[in-house]
Amino acid sequence: ALQFKAISYGKRQILDSTEYFLKKSIKIVESNLYNPIVDSTKNKLLLSNLKSNLALNYTLQKKFNKSIDVNFEALLLAKKLKNRKTEMNIYGYIAQNYFDLNNYRKAEEFYLKEKEIAKELNYNIGMAFNNIHIGNITCCWKWIRKWSETRFLGNGNKHDVYVDTSHFKTV
Repeated sequence: ALQFKAISYGKRQILDSTEYFLKKSIKIVESNLYNPIVDSTKNKLLLSNLKSNLALNYTLQKKFNKSIDVNFEALLLAKKLKNRKTEMNIYGYIAQNYFDLNNYRKAEEFYLKEKEIAKELNYNIGMAFNNIHIGNITCCWKWIRKWSETRFLGNGNKHDVYVDTSHFKTV
């Protein structure tokens, strides 16, 4: 019930309430993880999904480093369960957070892990999304190189975008 409440708040973009109910749900699932009456595998999968949802919530709050940390926790569970599709998705989430932090080398590293699993699973939808992700990285590398050379995009007309490159991290 708490998970559904968290999802409901998430859909309405009430992110602090979403975070609260996801954390509460995670605590309950963690406390029942080794309960002999409860199916441990299903609980671990649920815990992995809850942590992934919490990480997404942090991403929406622009708390990218927190999101990365929680995604690594979810990834560990997915690996223990040998759930390759979930691993693939989480690698994509981690990569996206690094991308949002302008750490394009790390983003590329995790997008390539996502791609490797999508190929292994012969998962066409995963490959399609990964191609978009890799394309975004490629564009960013080109833009960064152009920005550092010219410091603006365009041909000198009033709609050109001038860019302050000082916020880019060295990667």
